[in-house]
Amino acid sequence: MVALEEQLVTLLYLLAIAAVVGLLTERSARIQYTNGLLIAGIAVSAVGSPIQFELTPEFILLVLLPALIFEDAVTIDVAAFRENLVAILALAIVGLLLSIAVVAVVGPIVFGFSVAVAILFGAIVMPTDPVSVLAVFEELGVPEQLGIVVEGESLLNDGVSIVVYSVVLTAFLETESPSVPPSDLFTSREFLVTVGVGIVVAVVGGILVGAVAGYVAAELVAASDDEMTAVVVSLLLAYGVYVLLDTLGTSGVIGTLAAGMVFASRANRTAMAPETHATVGTTWSVAGFLANTALFVAIGIVTPWPLLVEYGPEIVAAIVLVFFSRAIVIYPLVGVLNRFLATRIPRSYQHVLTWSGIHASVSIALVLDVGEVLPEPLTEQLYALVFGVAAFTLLVNGQTMGGLVDRLGINE
Repeated sequence: MVALEEQLVTLLYLLAIAAVVGLLTERSARIQYTNGLLIAGIAVSAVGSPIQFELTPEFILLVLLPALIFEDAVTIDVAAFRENLVAILALAIVGLLLSIAVVAVVGPIVFGFSVAVAILFGAIVMPTDPVSVLAVFEELGVPEQLGIVVEGESLLNDGVSIVVYSVVLTAFLETESPSVPPSDLFTSREFLVTVGVGIVVAVVGGILVGAVAGYVAAELVAASDDEMTAVVVSLLLAYGVYVLLDTLGTSGVIGTLAAGMVFASRANRTAMAPETHATVGTTWSVAGFLANTALFVAIGIVTPWPLLVEYGPEIVAAIVLVFFSRAIVIYPLVGVLNRFLATRIPRSYQHVLTWSGIHASVSIALVLDVGEVLPEPLTEQLYALVFGVAAFTLLVNGQTMGGLVDRLGINE
């Protein structure tokens, strides 16, 4: 009972901070709400929090992430997603793997990592989180193609990065020696096959299970046409699919995304009453808002600032490496894609795609998770690098995205 009370007090504490930030950012357009939450968390951490708060990977991956993914899934434009599916898949899978490869090559030189640790670092730090960027897009009226590609890439590459992370971490656990190079764990060919099979299983398995579950859920809701039943079914769908696929070793992220998209698309075609549809949409908007609120405040509170100061030069190098790895992949990859796409992705969009790489929720969840199995010195280094990159991209990229869009003249 005491533990439950502590959790409730912690939740109320986070919401109180969010309410204050909301009032302040509403009066000032200079600071985005998500960045305001992060800054508030940093301030609370600096002055000392009266509440002991621990951010765990399970809390992010099993509580917050399903809500964030499902909310995006039920609100995304499915037709636009299909139209840009080739570009989204290429960026989310090929682009992410190439970016991780760049980190794997440069990481040992810059940070002294083994190649295996560099691959692990790449899988942790490269997935993107466009929450604050999409808020700017909506405010400025960015063209639909750009918004859907940024959002779609982010949703899918979370699942891909978790697959790569799991493969490398499994190898670590099997050998019980993180310093062993990949050549001693498995040959490069076997590694690529393992990752490739993992991605195929994650994508195909996630889509199949999620789509079937989403279809069944939509039919159940249409048959009952009760607003509260619809909300309960959608909650079971989002978290049930995620937990099931996560337990089976495939991608809960991709499964939840597919489930939400099919559920929303099918609901539009069935006899679901408009009021029921609106209630479900509102429920998930609130759930997504609360999840983001808790996440960004918590990140600010738990960011290990002494470590960030200690590893300052390495963090600067990590920020440069992350942007370099993204840019060196996006421009050539999109150039190749444009030869085959019916609607080309202009260079101005490519600039935004590069700058929209905010690395926060999934990256932090994975680095918190890996800290449980790696030796302390390496864990501290990875914590500092990942939290440093997350803080920089959230505060700088998210805050300056509006200016970049205006400068490029691509807002409608």
